[in-house]
Amino acid sequence: MGSRQTKAYDSSDGPTIKDPDWMSRLPDAMFLRFASIPGTHSSVVFYGGDMYQTQTWHLSKQYEAGIRYVDIRCRHLYNTLPVHDGKMYQHQTLDNIFITTIDFLRKHSKETILMHIKEEFHPEGNSQEFFRTVTNSIRNAEKSRFWTSSALPRLGEVRGKIVILQNFDGPEMGIKYNTLNISDDFHVPTLFDIGKKWSIVESHLKEAHNANFHQLYLTVCAGGSSGAYPYSVASEINDNLYCYLSNRSHEKLRYGIIAINYPGSEMIQLIIKSQPICS
Repeated sequence: MGSRQTKAYDSSDGPTIKDPDWMSRLPDAMFLRFASIPGTHSSVVFYGGDMYQTQTWHLSKQYEAGIRYVDIRCRHLYNTLPVHDGKMYQHQTLDNIFITTIDFLRKHSKETILMHIKEEFHPEGNSQEFFRTVTNSIRNAEKSRFWTSSALPRLGEVRGKIVILQNFDGPEMGIKYNTLNISDDFHVPTLFDIGKKWSIVESHLKEAHNANFHQLYLTVCAGGSSGAYPYSVASEINDNLYCYLSNRSHEKLRYGIIAINYPGSEMIQLIIKSQPICS
């Protein structure tokens, strides 16, 4: 893959622009569903080679760059939660993710992190349900740092907190993932199908501008397969996304969450600055 750094795409080891406190510029009364939120897809998938890898920035660097939505998939293994992408272990656990995230929020108390948590791959050797192991991790981390209601909050209610987007069975532990309006057509069979993927992304972004403001929108711009590796898809999709956002930068539109592989710092800034009350 190699290291490449542009306005739209970045596979280097760190961002060119840091904006760790951008949410402090938004009003407490703002509902999260009205915001435009830069995010990453498969946020800590660094291992497995080109067919698996989706990011190069450590999670703490993503947060410093302005990323506020992360996508975390965990295998349930002997009552622990190692992070996986399919069969590939990513040499982290959910506990590590919580530690990194809470450390960032302690230093930047006006921010909030939306965290999609999903069970991944085959469970093995467990004596309890997945949700109970997640609950234990939350309790061990610092329970007061989590928004565990299914209600979509105002920003002032969740500053300094992790908002869980719950994509697993069990009692209410956050916002149910399936209540979001989601475009997540990840499978891109070949390089010739990237154009179709972009059309899906573009259509959902346009819907997010004007459609149901009672829902939180999530547009997953990432894609891949054995016939089109994630970095190849991201290289083209990110360029298209940058042009799309740049051409509308004067309009201050609501995009919801935009989840990206290998995001460039200047594209993150375009999403951040699309807030109606951001300069």
